[in-house]
Amino acid sequence: SYEIVVVNDGTKDNSMDIVDRYARKYDFIRIINQENKGISGARNAGILNADGEYIAFVDSDDYIRNDYLEVFLNAAETYPEHDNIWCSYQKTGSYKIIDYSPADALSSELYTILNRNMYMTLAEKYITQPCWNKLYRRDILIENNILMKEGMNLGEDIVFGMQYLDCAKNTEIIYIDKPLYVYVCAPKQSLTHIFHINRADFTYTINNNLISYAYKWKLDEEEVIKAYNSSYYRFESTMRGIVEYDFTISKSERIKNCHKILRSPEFKTTLKKCNCKINILHKLAYKTGFYPFVMFSDILISKLYKLKHKRNNKQSQL
Repeated sequence: SYEIVVVNDGTKDNSMDIVDRYARKYDFIRIINQENKGISGARNAGILNADGEYIAFVDSDDYIRNDYLEVFLNAAETYPEHDNIWCSYQKTGSYKIIDYSPADALSSELYTILNRNMYMTLAEKYITQPCWNKLYRRDILIENNILMKEGMNLGEDIVFGMQYLDCAKNTEIIYIDKPLYVYVCAPKQSLTHIFHINRADFTYTINNNLISYAYKWKLDEEEVIKAYNSSYYRFESTMRGIVEYDFTISKSERIKNCHKILRSPEFKTTLKKCNCKINILHKLAYKTGFYPFVMFSDILISKLYKLKHKRNNKQSQL
């Protein structure tokens, strides 16, 4: 048996009318009403009010396959000593069912046994980040007080997942190579596609946890370097996001905020440890700790690229 815990996080549309109608019809549906606390607060309410042995998350704008829970629970029964059960998922831009390509699979088998020591390799395949493609043991969450950081609306599930993985008794991961979850990418609505004012804080939180666990789990050197690469790309994306999209403050303030990142010990260490392909002009600009130099290097790199492209075209015409 299962229960559905619906968290009404202060919704203002008529979606709760639909939920109320189903809740009156089915006694396994429970509704939790609360003032808006954001996605982390809503998920935490679900964790703290759930009664089942296991917990799975479904976001309001996504959907699941009919056998989502059945396959998850079958895996849990097949591998009772394993606390980490993950599944594949699909991305779509609409609510239209998309066929799953076997080429997307990690294996030809339904179950693949992975390990925490390949965390960053799995992160490159985007299966470590979401919370909704995983089955969680409720006792591990409650006993270790694992909750999502409220107020953090970007990357909160990454930190949550690492905390859970750290507390699991078994470092192995049972991966179900079947897309049980469908992630609907709606650019104008999804929190993933909105610039967050506190994005720099979120970036520090994610990166600090990522590097900390990489060393705590004693990942090999290649995996640790991948963790620093991920950290670099997140810092770089954050700085560009601040300059281009944070319209709550002046441009000079935006640039000052980027200065802080460039001059932070975390960014300096990341730049030293990562092995990303970073243009030498960008590297030199980063080391100055002065973001306008980064902006100038962007212009210079763009012009050099155009000149090179133009020259190659002329040579091909000869």
